[in-house]
Amino acid sequence: MGFFSELKDCTPRNSWTDKNPWGFCNLPAGNGSLSFLVIGNSYAANHGRLIVDDLKEHYGRIAVHTVSECEPLIETKNYYCKDAVKLQQGFLDDIDTFKPDVLFLSSRYIEPNVPIDGENVQDDVLYKSMMEKLRKYEQKVKKVFILQAFPRTADLQNVENARIKSGKSVEGHMEEAIEADSIPMRRRIEEIAKHCEKCVVYDLMNLHMENGTFMVTNPVTHLHYFEALRHHTPIGLQLVEPLYRKLSDNFDDLMKSRSSNNVLRWTD
Repeated sequence: MGFFSELKDCTPRNSWTDKNPWGFCNLPAGNGSLSFLVIGNSYAANHGRLIVDDLKEHYGRIAVHTVSECEPLIETKNYYCKDAVKLQQGFLDDIDTFKPDVLFLSSRYIEPNVPIDGENVQDDVLYKSMMEKLRKYEQKVKKVFILQAFPRTADLQNVENARIKSGKSVEGHMEEAIEADSIPMRRRIEEIAKHCEKCVVYDLMNLHMENGTFMVTNPVTHLHYFEALRHHTPIGLQLVEPLYRKLSDNFDDLMKSRSSNNVLRWTD
């Protein structure tokens, strides 16, 4: 699904079925003692490289399992994810086989704007389903790190071309570049953080924010933070990498954290 998702130095678990970036990749050992497993859709590979590079001091063994579109906590239903339940069971089987100490759920949420049922998040059907799935992962590892949701972007090149054609300027924030806001999903994940003792939620949103708006391109150079398939570009990864460095700097404390102090944001 494009250059930006490929993983460097990937050794496929099965050379017939695992094709970088898709499938299960074993990666070179780090300098630490823990074992890490990163699972998710294309963001497992897209952001997995930052976990590999920036948390090297904390892991010894590390692997990444990337599947198309399917989310670890949601039964994704679309052309690319035709059997989410089977794939989620595959993630659980990976945990049983690889036996990680630390699990990263690294996914972009395909439908981050699905409304919450009623006023109480805990009564929301999707939230309850997510918690049910999370409990299965949580009981098998020492810690679960969950990437917080952020808005789903459009194809920025198409947005830019349409703006130029109509005489509009290309901006860092363009309203039509946001296909779906992430407020409902962010509320669900915030609630998950309150009720999961082993979880840490890490949130890159502030790194994209400027003057209260979500930036999709660099406001000076107009280089895109996202490519057509919604992965972070190299410039986008550079933008959010400080969060992963902060994750590394605070890793030992986060491993001990409980639900009252388990959300990591960029606040510089």
